[in-house]
Amino acid sequence: MKKILFYIEPWIELNIPFWKRDYIWWFKNNIESAFKANTKVESLFVINEGIEANVDTSSMENYEVIYQHELIKIFSSSISSLKNWQNNTFSETEMNEMQKLIKLKLKSFEPDIIFTISPVPYLSKLYPKAKIFHKHGFNMREPFPDEMLSFDHLGLYGNSVWAENINFFKNKKLNNSEKLFLDDFRSIFRPIFEGMASQNEIIFNDLKIKNFKKILLFPLQHNDHNIYRHSTNYLLPAMIEHVFSSLDPQIGVLVTQHPDSMLLTNDEINYFKNKYRNFLYLGKSEKRHSPSQELLPLTDGILSVASHLSFLALILKKPVFTVAGSHINKFSDNNNISEISTLLQENLQGKDFKDSLLHFFIKKYNFNYKYFLDHDWLFNRFTTIDSSITAKNYPEIDEDNYILDSYIERKRLPKYDKDLNHDSVTKRKE
Repeated sequence: MKKILFYIEPWIELNIPFWKRDYIWWFKNNIESAFKANTKVESLFVINEGIEANVDTSSMENYEVIYQHELIKIFSSSISSLKNWQNNTFSETEMNEMQKLIKLKLKSFEPDIIFTISPVPYLSKLYPKAKIFHKHGFNMREPFPDEMLSFDHLGLYGNSVWAENINFFKNKKLNNSEKLFLDDFRSIFRPIFEGMASQNEIIFNDLKIKNFKKILLFPLQHNDHNIYRHSTNYLLPAMIEHVFSSLDPQIGVLVTQHPDSMLLTNDEINYFKNKYRNFLYLGKSEKRHSPSQELLPLTDGILSVASHLSFLALILKKPVFTVAGSHINKFSDNNNISEISTLLQENLQGKDFKDSLLHFFIKKYNFNYKYFLDHDWLFNRFTTIDSSITAKNYPEIDEDNYILDSYIERKRLPKYDKDLNHDSVTKRKE
C-alpha cells in the first residue's frame, strides 16, 4: 500500500481562487491512476477553498481544505510565504506553525510519496522518509507540445537537481551522438520559429534603422506568479526602470507583454518610450497569440527575469541575459546588466556550456504528454527516481529516436492571433 499526498498549493494566487483546479487532472487522472494501475494506493488531496467551490470534489475520495484565514495567521501573503520557502528565509516560528497546520489537516495520514507544485520544506521535515516530487515544466505555446513536464525530487527553480548540479554541466562535453540528438531536436522546431519570425521582418528591420548596435527581447511576466516573486522584489514598472537605467542605451530593447497578463497601460508605454530611446514596443504584438516566440529569432538575445522563453533561447542558440536573481542565472551569459553591452560583442557560443544543459532537459528531465499519459512509464519513473539520483545518473526518458518521434507527433501548428475569448489572468488596462 502506497500512501500518496497531492499537495496543491493552498494559497490563492493571481487573484483567481480556482486557478489551480487543473492540478486535479494532472494529479488524479494521471499520477494517481498510474499508481493505482500498478499497486494499492491511498490518496489524500490538500486543496484551497477556491478549488473546493469550483470542482466536483466527489472525484477525490479523500481531501482536506486549507483556508486562507488559516494561512494568513502564519504569513501575511502568498508572496512572502512562497518566497520564504523557496529561498530558505523562513523563521523557526513560521516553520513550526505550518507543520502544526499540516498535522491538523492530515491527522494520522503518513505519506510515502508527496507531489507538490510549490516549495514544501515543512512537509519534508514532517515526513523525512517520504519521496517528494515538485511539479514544474516549461510552459511553451505552439508549436511545442502544451507543456514539457518535470517532477524534481530535490526542489523547484534554483533548488532543482539541474540548478544544484550546474557545475556538472559546465564541465560536461557532449559526444557526437549527443550533439546529433540536439541537432535533430532543433531541426523539428527551429524552421517553424524562423517561419513565424519572417512575418515580422519588415517591422523589425524598421527598428534597426534607428541605429541600435543590437536588439534584445524583454518578455514581461506575471507580476504575481511565484516564479517571478521568487526572483525579484521589482514589480512593473519598477522592473523596467531598473533594466533600462542600467543597460547601454545603444542596445534596443523590444518589450513584449505576457499574452495573458497585459500589465502595462498605454500611458506607461508612452512614458517609457519618451524616457528611454531604446524602449521599443510593437502595438500589434498585443493581438498576437505568442508575440515573444515570433520575435525572439530576429533578436540578438533575451533579457529574462525567470521567463520560460529562456528555454526557447537555448534551442535557438540565443544569448540569455538575466536582470534579477532567478534560477535562470545558473546558465545566463551575464552576471549583471551593465556588462551586457560588452558581452554582445564577444563570441558567446565559443564558451557556451548550455548545450549540455539543453541535452539534459530534452533527454532526461522534461518529458511531453506522450510519456505523461503512459501510466506504466510514469509509474516506473516515480519508482526509479530517489535521493541517490544526481544529474550524472539521472534516468533517460527514452531512446533518442522515440523521444524525437514523440515531439514530431505532438507538435502543433503555430497560432498567430490571440483568442479574444481567452480568460486571461489580467485584462488589458487602459
